[in-house]
Amino acid sequence: MQTIKKIISWALVIAVAIYTGIVGMRIYQFYFPAGGFRAACVQETKTCEDGTVVERINHTCELAPCPEPEKMTEDVAREVAVKECIKEGETLGEGEYDEDSRRWQFDVELKEKRKDCEPVCLVSEKNKNAKVNWNCEEAKK
Repeated sequence: MQTIKKIISWALVIAVAIYTGIVGMRIYQFYFPAGGFRAACVQETKTCEDGTVVERINHTCELAPCPEPEKMTEDVAREVAVKECIKEGETLGEGEYDEDSRRWQFDVELKEKRKDCEPVCLVSEKNKNAKVNWNCEEAKK
């Protein structure tokens, strides 16, 4: 009878040791994924320019990249330019897109004139608004 008690006691000790080892390993893997230390991240998410929210990719605090913004078409930019830059009797010319500034530029013929200045209508892709910008010779010198 004592032999059975010893076997059961040792079996319990071994079972507890194995269980503790497995739990310990899981805890270690959680805090040290892939052999590294699990960092305490400052940001869990970030809000992109277009309003979308991205989350962390992995345990290294790296955030997913923001989606590439869609380029505003010339037709949409022209509608904004006509609405915000052009008054009755004025005209809007050709448009040109600038990748760096992410805005459209349209030549405009306005009733208002300024000496040595050429007006253009700038349409921002980011906030979808437009304004007249005066390119003047004095500023270029």
